[in-house]
Formats: sequence, structure tokens, C-alpha cells
Amino acid sequence: MTTADLSPADEKTALRKKIRAARHARSNEERAHAAASIADLALPLLTDCAVVACYVSMPTEPGTSELIDLLRQRKTRILLPRVSGTSLEWIELTDETRFTASSLGMQEPGGNSHADAIAHCDGIVMPALAVSRDGMRLGQGGGFYDRILESLPSHADGGPLRIAVIFDDEILDHVPCEPHDSRVDLGLTPERVLSF
Repeated sequence: MTTADLSPADEKTALRKKIRAARHARSNEERAHAAASIADLALPLLTDCAVVACYVSMPTEPGTSELIDLLRQRKTRILLPRVSGTSLEWIELTDETRFTASSLGMQEPGGNSHADAIAHCDGIVMPALAVSRDGMRLGQGGGFYDRILESLPSHADGGPLRIAVIFDDEILDHVPCEPHDSRVDLGLTPERVLSF
């Protein structure tokens, strides 16, 4: 059986497994470099953003902690996600925010969520496993961000700038997609920014 014989859902599963294995094999030095580079490249993209939705990266993902720190120094309001059933709630990051590990292994903020906060973001920095050269994003498989993006106008229509964070070798010619999948505006890697 070849990938041409697989359904998009099965093709996604196989690709996720391959990318996760490659991420686990990366060195701590490579991860540290990625976090610093992501912050340096992302900050200029978010210059005009007063409110940014971001996420606390997991250990194998390109790191976001340095970016979050720089955004906070710039007094940007930062919203972080917390899983609630099949959707994400958004909590504003403050000095008092405390984190707990979720059942999915993510660090999630405590505190009160803001129901429509995501609708008022200027930029969304989101995790991804891969992005195609035409801007299709492969997520972790829960559909959380696809549901959010589906509910928001595109950036061209006044919605937030959509930025997917990946490693450079996770920019692919093709990413399997289904009707519910959403396109992003930018792919951000430790090496470059790609516009779609």
C-alpha cells in the first residue's frame, strides 16, 4: 500500500507519527536554538498586534517561551489556551497566572477564561506538525485550532494573522487535508518565515 492508497485521515496519521518521531530525536541544543530563533523572527511579525493568542510549547515543539517573554516585555496582551471538552478556552497571561499539566501533557493556565477573547486577537501563533507550501496546516489531530480558525474571518478579511510554528524540515510540498482544515498566513520556522 502506498500513500496514494490512503485516505486523507490515514495519511495524516502516518505523517504525524513520522514527524513526532523526528521531533523526539532532536537534540536539546537544536531545541534551544529553535526557541531563540522563533522569538527573533516572530517579534517583527507581531509588531502591530495588541493582543496575541499564543501557546506554551511542549518539549519537542519549537519553543515559544522566549517569544512569550518578549511579547510581555512589549506589553502585548497574551492569551493562552486551555482545553475544555472539544474546544479551547482563552486565558489572559498575567504575573499571577499559574500552570498545571493537562491530560494531553500541555502546560495550561489557570484563571478565568474570556469567552470571545479569540475574536479580538490581532495574531494567533499556533502549533503545527507541518505546513504545506500553499499554507495548509497539519495539527496534532484534535481539531482545536481548525474549529477556531473556521469561526474567524481570514486575515485578508480583517481577522487575525495566522502563524503556524514548525521546524524548517516540516515545510512540505504536500500536507493531506480534509474540508475542515484551515489555511495559515505564515509558516514560522527557526530559519525563515514563509508567506502563503
